[in-house]
Amino acid sequence: RGKAPTGQRRINGGEMGGGLHPNLAFPTENTVPPLGYFRTKDKALGIKDWPELKSLALGLGLPEVTLATPWGHEALKAFGRMWCYWSPYEDAAVFKAGREEREMLMLADPATFFLHPHYRAHDLVLVRAGRIDPDWACARLRAQWRAAAPKRFLSAWDAQND
Repeated sequence: RGKAPTGQRRINGGEMGGGLHPNLAFPTENTVPPLGYFRTKDKALGIKDWPELKSLALGLGLPEVTLATPWGHEALKAFGRMWCYWSPYEDAAVFKAGREEREMLMLADPATFFLHPHYRAHDLVLVRAGRIDPDWACARLRAQWRAAAPKRFLSAWDAQND
């Protein structure tokens, strides 16, 4: 494990420990469930702000996660790459999604998924506060963490955590 880059603090696998969030689990960590796989009837159960999303992300206990403040806004990075953050333009979380997937999500559930002009050129989608399904977010964050991890690190981590 390397040191956290300057201005960042190691979160999991470092000074604050790790571990799984007690209420969240997804049977296949390597995949993101399809839209609608996890739905709650009570939308009040959705993640409503950055502190809740940050808590959920840190609760996954994934190593090589750092707290950073790019552009003056708090965010979590995985392996030095933006991983989990809240949009400074909208009351919404920002998740990675290819352009085709983003369009599909926005068409399937426009009340939940949308795009701010700032993010149009990037492979990202916004998810409205209060409508972020925690199970969907956990699966998405795990998949994004795996995509950011170097192959050699991921191979060793998988071997230790099977």
